Parts: sequence; C-alpha cells; structure tokens
Amino acid sequence: MSEKTIPGRAAGPDAEGAMAQQIRAAFDQPIPRARLSIFYQLALLITTLVVVTLPLIYIAFIVALGYGVYQYAVHGLEWVGLTHNGGGRGARFQLFAYVAPLGMGAILIGFMLKPFLAPRVDRVIGPTLLREDQPLLFDFVERLCEKLGAPIPKRIEVIADVNASAGFRRGWLSFFGNDLVLAIGMPLAAGLSVRQLGGIIAHEFGHFRQGTAMRMDYLTRSVNNWFARVVYTRDGWDQALLNGVNSEIGYIALFCLLMQLAVWLTRAGCQR
Repeated sequence: MSEKTIPGRAAGPDAEGAMAQQIRAAFDQPIPRARLSIFYQLALLITTLVVVTLPLIYIAFIVALGYGVYQYAVHGLEWVGLTHNGGGRGARFQLFAYVAPLGMGAILIGFMLKPFLAPRVDRVIGPTLLREDQPLLFDFVERLCEKLGAPIPKRIEVIADVNASAGFRRGWLSFFGNDLVLAIGMPLAAGLSVRQLGGIIAHEFGHFRQGTAMRMDYLTRSVNNWFARVVYTRDGWDQALLNGVNSEIGYIALFCLLMQLAVWLTRAGCQR
C-alpha cells in the first residue's frame, strides 16, 4: 500500500497487514498532552457567557416592544385625539396616525421573531463509512482516540471538501453526550500521507478531548450564526415590503417605507 493511500481495503491483504503493523508500531511512542492554562479557560468561559447573553437581550427587546404595542393599542386612540373628533379628513388622518404605528409595531415584532421561526439549516451529511469496509481506518481512529484520551466518534463519514471536521452528530441533541461524528475530506486524504492525515485527525480529536471547550465553541458559533440570520437573511417578507414601497397608494408606500426603516434599524443594532 502506498503511503498516500487512506487506511482501508484499497490494497491487497499483504499490504494491508503491513500497514496495520506500521500503525500499531507508531502508537508505541507516547503523545504528550498540553494542559490549558486557567487564564485561557476563564477567558473562554467569560466569552461564552457574554455571547449567550446577547440572545436574551434580544428577546428582552421583543418583550419590551410587544408591551409598548399593547399599551399603544389600548391608549392610542386617546393619544391621537381620535375619540374627540367628529369625522372628516382630520379623522381619517388621525385614524392613519393610530393604525400605522400599531401595524409597524406588529410587523416589526414579526421580523424580530423571524429568526426563531426560520427553518434551521441542517448539516450536510456525507456517506458513512462502515467498519466491515474499512477495518484498518477504524482501528487507526480508535487507537488514536485511546492515545489522546478522546471519546471515539460514533460515526465516520467522508465529505467532498479539502477539510476534516469533528462535531456533534445530531447538533443540540448530542450536546450533553459524546455522540460525535468525524468527517474526513476525500481530497484531503488523497493528497496527504498517512502520517500527515493522522496529524489532521489528531487535531480534530483534540476538540473531542476538550469537551467543555468544544461545547463552549459550539454555543458561540451557534449564536453567531443565529445573529447572521437576523441581520443578513432576506426572504418573502422583505420582498413584500419592497413591493409596498413601490405601491401607487400613498399611505401603503409611506407605511412600508417606515417599516423598512424600522427593520433596518433593528438589523443595524444587531450588527453592533
């Protein structure tokens, strides 16, 4: 078997047996384990707490806005003086002055809730490798996990990226356990020697071993991705407002323009 061949059954039995002996011999040497400093762990904890607090602040803004809309709906007629007007053009203007902020507030709450309601983008799952098809690779991975003191992944899959990754197999459902998946990029494996590929996989297993750090990183990345959807995702709602701005009916165009301004302010605040 060539040194650039990923461990498996790509070659004959003799070459596979020789490769297995080389792999077992390679694990005879100890692998030193680096310890994280207390300052690094403390900084990581503080960063995670700050990032997790941001969605709570966002939810607090939604609650405050909802309460404000409710108060305006109850007392707004008196505030615009509509209850004291007998009718005519002035009454229609006051009615618009009452309805427009109420509608803007309701739509703004809807846009702020949209990130919670938007469908989650699932992780792309590659073909899963089976132990009976790749016994040498599984033995290699398990020995490496044992040597590093890392949990063994529940699944090994191949992807088309020039990359390797390790993470929770079922997302949040695997957050509190060791239900992990290792993804190996075939272009990466094809271009590296066994020693180099082992170094890449060992790096990913370092994330496995640092269970707390891995979970904090997962929380931070999840919140960042969530805010990215808040700020940058555009859908049919945004297009409907754009169509409303181009409406020939003045009141509708003005209402949608003000609504676009409110949405822009919300997204700009999230960017900061």
